[in-house]
Amino acid sequence: HRTLTPGGWLYIADGISYTSQELTPQQENHLHFHEIAVAADRFMKNDHFPLRQLEDIAQLIKRAKFTVEYMEVVVAENPEDARTEENYIDSYVKNLQTMRKKLEEFKSADGIIKKMDRLIDSLKSNGLRIAPFAAIVARKRK
Repeated sequence: HRTLTPGGWLYIADGISYTSQELTPQQENHLHFHEIAVAADRFMKNDHFPLRQLEDIAQLIKRAKFTVEYMEVVVAENPEDARTEENYIDSYVKNLQTMRKKLEEFKSADGIIKKMDRLIDSLKSNGLRIAPFAAIVARKRK
């Protein structure tokens, strides 16, 4: 808010909480990745907040003295070529494996580690697509 002059524009594109009944298995993998990342970060005493509903995000923006001019939920998948897809999935698997190694030293992290293992298997079997996200355009009030 402090970096924009009155009338300045703000664009936000971020993940949102979304009903899983409407998601593909690949999109569900992306949401599970985020849930695990939040749980792992919180376990390690790092800030990481869960996804929010679109309307909740809009309310936060309004409270910060912006007027929401446009918002939509982007749900369409955009498949890439097979090689790019393989690299994309590999990067998520590597991130999970890195988080897993950090958590292995804590015996109380077994629940998170088991979820990570299941997600790694699902990523390798089902793939990954970006889950629905919000695109919001707002203007700083004058």
